[in-house]
Amino acid sequence: MQKKIFVTGAVYDLAALSLANVQQQVKLSLDKLTGGRVQFQIQQVSNNELELTFHRGFSYPPTIGQNSIYELDADIITGFGLPNFNLPDRFYIPCNGFSRIFDFYVPISEFLQSYKKSARVLKASRAKNIQLDIQPTYIKMRLTF
Repeated sequence: MQKKIFVTGAVYDLAALSLANVQQQVKLSLDKLTGGRVQFQIQQVSNNELELTFHRGFSYPPTIGQNSIYELDADIITGFGLPNFNLPDRFYIPCNGFSRIFDFYVPISEFLQSYKKSARVLKASRAKNIQLDIQPTYIKMRLTF
């Protein structure tokens, strides 16, 4: 695959790196970000499709609805919070007046807009479509080019 993907704080050139190598490098970044609590898998579904799966070492209650993503999941996917990494277009987090007391969520449309803008700034390939499958123990992101 001749694409560059943005995931967990870096852009990976799939023409130069194997998926196994990308998986290993992302895992190292996730270990720094989460203390080893998140496992990562990447697989090529078709010639123009990749599936990125982030298995959490914990479970979320499925109470946020289908149109939202937890801030922590958004940070895991983008790498926000990693040392020496700045997300070029940070997504907006609705403020309810209780700032870091409760889990925050982000509207999926807001997250995807932020992800796409950041990927462009970081020189990743433009995805035609991005789908999220958010489950209590994992999140899957499918990129179609």
